[in-house]
Amino acid sequence: MVQLDDDEYFDDDEDDEGHSLSFDVAPEKVFAFAIFVSGFAALANEVIWTRFLALLVENTVYTYTLTLMAVLLGIVIGSLLASMLPDRPERSALRVGLAIGAGGLLSMGIMLIPSPYWSMIQDMVGRDSLFGQFAIVCVVMLLPMILAGMTYPLAIRAVTHHASHTGANVGKMSAINTVGAIIGSLLMGFIILPMWGTQVSILLTTGISIFAAVIIWLLLEDEKTLPWRLPFILIFAGMFVYVSRFVPQEQIVFDHLKVGTSEVVHAVEGWSGFITVEDQGGETVLKINRMFQGSTRQTQQGTAAHIPAILHGQPDEVLVIGLGAGQTAERFLMHKPKHLDVVEIEDPMMLFDVIVDPEFHSQRRELTIKGFNAQEWVLPGFQDGRLRVIWDDGRTYVRHANQQYDVISVEVGQVFRPGVSAFYTREFYRDVKERLKDDGVVSQFLPLEFLGKEQFAKAVRTFIREFPDSQLWYNTSELLMIGSKSQRGVEGKQPWLTTGRLGKALLTRNPDGSRTAVQKDLVFSYWGGYRNHLTNPDVFLGGFLMGSKGLADLAGEGGVYTDDHPELEYFRRENLDYHRPVVELLRDNLDDVTTIIPKISDGSAGSAHVIREKNLNHIIAKQFTDTARQIYIAGDTNINMAMQAIALGEDKNVVQPQIDVGMRLLKESIAYMKYAENLLPEFTEATFNRSAMLERLQQLAPQFADPSIEVEVISAAILAQHYDEETRACLLKTVQIDPDHNLAHNKLATRWHMEAGTTGNKDEYMFAISNAILHYRNGIAAFLPENIEIKGSNPNLTINGRDVKDTVDDEATSLHRLAMILSMSPDEGLRDPVMARNLIDIAAKIEGTDESFNHGFISAAVHAAEGNFEQARRVLTQFGLRMNDAMNQLQSDTSNAAQQQLEQMNRMYDGIQAQLAAYERNELHLQAGMTTNVDFNAASEIDPTEINLDNIPIVPQGNQNGPVVPQTTPQN
Repeated sequence: MVQLDDDEYFDDDEDDEGHSLSFDVAPEKVFAFAIFVSGFAALANEVIWTRFLALLVENTVYTYTLTLMAVLLGIVIGSLLASMLPDRPERSALRVGLAIGAGGLLSMGIMLIPSPYWSMIQDMVGRDSLFGQFAIVCVVMLLPMILAGMTYPLAIRAVTHHASHTGANVGKMSAINTVGAIIGSLLMGFIILPMWGTQVSILLTTGISIFAAVIIWLLLEDEKTLPWRLPFILIFAGMFVYVSRFVPQEQIVFDHLKVGTSEVVHAVEGWSGFITVEDQGGETVLKINRMFQGSTRQTQQGTAAHIPAILHGQPDEVLVIGLGAGQTAERFLMHKPKHLDVVEIEDPMMLFDVIVDPEFHSQRRELTIKGFNAQEWVLPGFQDGRLRVIWDDGRTYVRHANQQYDVISVEVGQVFRPGVSAFYTREFYRDVKERLKDDGVVSQFLPLEFLGKEQFAKAVRTFIREFPDSQLWYNTSELLMIGSKSQRGVEGKQPWLTTGRLGKALLTRNPDGSRTAVQKDLVFSYWGGYRNHLTNPDVFLGGFLMGSKGLADLAGEGGVYTDDHPELEYFRRENLDYHRPVVELLRDNLDDVTTIIPKISDGSAGSAHVIREKNLNHIIAKQFTDTARQIYIAGDTNINMAMQAIALGEDKNVVQPQIDVGMRLLKESIAYMKYAENLLPEFTEATFNRSAMLERLQQLAPQFADPSIEVEVISAAILAQHYDEETRACLLKTVQIDPDHNLAHNKLATRWHMEAGTTGNKDEYMFAISNAILHYRNGIAAFLPENIEIKGSNPNLTINGRDVKDTVDDEATSLHRLAMILSMSPDEGLRDPVMARNLIDIAAKIEGTDESFNHGFISAAVHAAEGNFEQARRVLTQFGLRMNDAMNQLQSDTSNAAQQQLEQMNRMYDGIQAQLAAYERNELHLQAGMTTNVDFNAASEIDPTEINLDNIPIVPQGNQNGPVVPQTTPQN
């Protein structure tokens, strides 16, 4: 080690007279410590930043390159800045300490920037372009790395004052800095970050940096200069203590995860990413690093298990690579394999909603992801020994495992993510072939969303080189490639499918007449209603696109994907209509359905081919509906921001441009939805979503009209009426295409229910309330299990469960609302307390409690309708006390959400008091909102039990360009 005395350490300038330092520790050791900490913190922070950036930019093959560019750029700039500073040895300790301490604080402070500001930055630089991503990376990393880049040359200068010492000092300091970087990256990447998460990790590196800065000043500053460093010490320490003590745990991470219209109901930082569970209007969605992994709504992830399982016949040993929300793995268990192995790179135990018993799994821990009902299949799978969960990389497992399988299902498809393209290479398929039994089948997603025409053809070519006997199946835009090791489909071999095996899978029921688990799950359609459920053999076969011949023609000649050239990771789609060229390529190479099932009638084959054409149209239409939703969210966000500004006192003219942009985007989103409907008229998702967008326009129409200008008020009212008619027309079209669409039924029921509360004529009331009852009943029947029947005194109102799971909603709400009608209707002939009681009992089972607010007052109304006013008073009094307690708890909460909830509860409480007063008089409390001049004893020609979907008139579509707004001449 180089020893420096005072003469070597300081220049003999006149400026330094009387300024001498007394060292307890050799200064070169202190600066060596500084260099070590600088290297440790820089590389440790780079690991943290890479994790954090997953919240801001799409993680692609370019992400690491952009990160490295920002790091190196920061080091270059920092080194240049350090070289420009005058040579002042007496300030070396100050400069090095400031660079290290300030760098740590900046690293933490930048990550604490609230998520709305990050959204603004993303909008400014562009979210999807490489330049925009690099700009975001620089915002996160550049300033801290500039300071880190300054530390090294400043420390070298501080310990080097003779040319003869330069080489030795630089070499030693470089080695120390490198050792610190190695230790920092190893500890952070393998221990600290996986175990304690992003926020604790950044606090740790910041604390180490501040501690190093303070140590440098304490050891190298004398009594004269040290007091001048005290403000820096206090600032550094104060900011660190504030963040560590007062910033909520995980705010750095979960503030970003909560951005958007979805409600994050649970979030956790896993070993390799951020896992969130979001509530998207009744649908629970699982995301990892903000990318969709699965949901509670039945999707193509389920059919990705059924199709290969049915084609194989009876898979005993199954391997699923990629767990996600568990839809595919759960569906494979329905086919009763002897063993199901699931390989997941993220800690799979964090993806289940159970506490795993150590008897069935070696790792006992409470699993944190909620809402996917994993206990319904995971725990039984562990208990009977059929399910095994393997925490490993899929490629590694397939290469080194000794087990052989009947079916291997590869459930990874986001090929732009680093490492995912490795599941589409020749080497991987060769490994898969080794793991398959002689008659084994491999199934893999081929996601059109991430592939162009050339990439798609090359992916097919790579697959069929190893599996010549292959098929391609429609499964939304995530097509399924299915290959056989034994070449079943060649001449002389057993065909892939027989009518007997297909009929057994789809049609043959259990001995007691009930559907099998597979059949219940296939009561599902990709885009239409019950006519297109996959239990219909023609619809199921309509998913077949091509066999070996068509795939060979499509693939053509050329190269294949290999591990050495991961080209898929570098592909970026160019425009919205990227699906169409691939779909046209598919249409040019379709094979007849008899290719896989020879003995099928001409009628069934023709029907399957018609369905197939619609399936291909759906691929394109779905892309437009997805884009329409994104445009809609952007437009609605602009509108909401403008309305908030007006509420805070901003002049409307100032925010009018933002309002105009928002309205333009909302109308543009409707146009995209309408285009999707034109592509596929039976596409209920497009029709239903367009109704929601039109409903939003209906709500907005009157809000921006100036009440002092009559023409604006009139125009707004006409627009609102137009949008209302269009909305209802879309909802009615939805339920006519799909009578089991409970979301549309519930919206229609709510509309008719509200209309019944404003009429002054009994026939109008009976027509409106009859429609409300009809749609409530249909919506409820769609989600009730088949073995559930809700009866009342009137047999015509009986509801038989149909157990259709295409759509989800707040089921208890529709049960409560129908019970409200049947217990509180002003028309005596409609009241059916027996039916109402059965409805709220089922609602209580769904909610898991009979103490909800809705249950309380409706239960009292049912007792009153039965003539038991004493019990009605008792129930309502207890309910009122619970509500009063809840209101008292909200009094101290000053948040807007709490105050809005309190205002709503106050109105409900006033209604309860009026209801209780009626029961005190032994009188019924009828549904609020009805006009008092309606004679409900008068006869009516309308029987609500005879209304059905076939005789409800559809409101005309009207002028698609909107109504003509009358022009008026201003008065002089």
